[in-house]
Amino acid sequence: MLEVGKKLFLLGLGAINLTEKKLKKVMEDLERRGEVTKEEAGGLIKEFLQKAEESKEAVKRMIDNALKSAVEKMNLPTRDEIEQLKRKITQLSKKIDQLKK
Repeated sequence: MLEVGKKLFLLGLGAINLTEKKLKKVMEDLERRGEVTKEEAGGLIKEFLQKAEESKEAVKRMIDNALKSAVEKMNLPTRDEIEQLKRKITQLSKKIDQLKK
């Protein structure tokens, strides 16, 4: 389940990267045609990257929340609970060994 979330997140990062490259190319074309200045293009790219970063963080939070919710619904034990059980098993095994003697 966590692997799916990780893949979705990485897919989103890849899409943002491709979009950034495309945006830079479009801005370069607009600069060459004189429709925007270099400063305007840089500002637009910077604004896009900032919005993309904000969106990426929002998507990451949504994925994290969805994964946490799914794990909770599956009623899976936590690492701490598993460690407690391991310690208990070790204690019980020692008691069994003592009783066998």
